[in-house]
Amino acid sequence: MDCAGCADKIEIQIGELDHVVEAQLDFVHTIITIEFDRQSSVSDVIVKARKIITDLEPHVTMSEVVKGKASKKEKEEGKTIGGLPQLFVLRLTMGSILFAIAVIGSFNLPFELTLYLSAYGLIGGDVVYKALRNIFRGDVFDETSLCL
Repeated sequence: MDCAGCADKIEIQIGELDHVVEAQLDFVHTIITIEFDRQSSVSDVIVKARKIITDLEPHVTMSEVVKGKASKKEKEEGKTIGGLPQLFVLRLTMGSILFAIAVIGSFNLPFELTLYLSAYGLIGGDVVYKALRNIFRGDVFDETSLCL
């Protein structure tokens, strides 16, 4: 999750669910803590919270952590290189290589443009996707659409 405004919306909407006493979202660590008023409603609230998160941030996944232990799926997805997700590092590396080739090489315009656009898509494609998604939702002046 990389949109503070969306994180705030998620926290507010989950906090307004029935049987939720308090919801606190730690944006920096991407952890939401939900306090329930009854244990019997936990699974129902979790299903609704996942739907809220998916609607606002489709790329974010929610996994349950009980007593400080991460689930097996969370541990597998958490593979990092220098604290960054492996896929992000791969995209950044490939995009940087394509950009360097385009800058250093002397190619015809269509091929050079393809290299630049490919590098831009690999490195910044998720920002463009989020910006377009938010524009279609009516959030024209949020931080991602202003990056365009």
